[in-house]
Amino acid sequence: MLEGIFIAAVTPFKNDQVDFAALKQNLQTWCKTDISGILALGSTSEFVFLNTEEKIRIIAAARNIMPPEKTLIAGIGCESVAETVRLGHAAAELGVKFLIAVNPHYYKPQLKEDVLRRYFTEVAERVTVPLLIYNIPKFTGIHLSLDLIRQLAEHENIIGIKDSSGNLEQYLGLMELNHFKVFTGDLNSLVQTTLMGVDGGIFALANAVPQQICDVFKLVKQDHAREAIKIHRAAMKLARSAIGDFGLAGLKKLLQLMGYAGGQPRLPFAEVSTDDAAKIKQAYERFRKEME
Repeated sequence: MLEGIFIAAVTPFKNDQVDFAALKQNLQTWCKTDISGILALGSTSEFVFLNTEEKIRIIAAARNIMPPEKTLIAGIGCESVAETVRLGHAAAELGVKFLIAVNPHYYKPQLKEDVLRRYFTEVAERVTVPLLIYNIPKFTGIHLSLDLIRQLAEHENIIGIKDSSGNLEQYLGLMELNHFKVFTGDLNSLVQTTLMGVDGGIFALANAVPQQICDVFKLVKQDHAREAIKIHRAAMKLARSAIGDFGLAGLKKLLQLMGYAGGQPRLPFAEVSTDDAAKIKQAYERFRKEME
């Protein structure tokens, strides 16, 4: 089922190596909540710091642990079509039913719309399972325009998008595309985009508070906006304090405080300082009180 709230799962590290025991612990706990599934190898996973072998092992671990009623989406985006397709084939062989690819971005001056169109089209032609597009301009420095997405949506194997731009006008345009799944990756606009009719959301903060994010989505869908907004505001304040100020290292510290296996970030990132950890703990305590 490709709708609802998905966790953009972190990759726990220990001594700069993937901690698969910690990943298993998190997956088992997350899957007890109302999440629809997991995105493995999204931005929150530190996927740009992972080699291909590690990526395949993470996909395999997630597929083996997750129950059949939860959906696994595998991130396969690489700079070249060849490497993206290679990872896509490996994911499909492991039983993954949906893939998502971020656009290449290193050679930015040459990455005009015709090149980006060719990238997504070639990947969609060569992988054997449905593909979603991933638009996250704050990290790639490239915004996938609505016109480009409209063209790509005509391909029978490109079935949807995770759009993290936060651009409400763009979401409105995306909602006009027939038979095209639209997921927001922008937690700030979750209430608004749910009212617009998005199919769901894929979020970093859902690592720490998966049930609460699911509750926001469900309450808005049930026309209980006031209750949804209360939870959403609290979640946003937590996200700003833990992730907005300290990035993935802050998210991992928050996960530790909440009983998950956050693990260490991978070098060159470092764990948050003692003072910053105290600030994150205070933010978590505020969130807990607001949820009472």
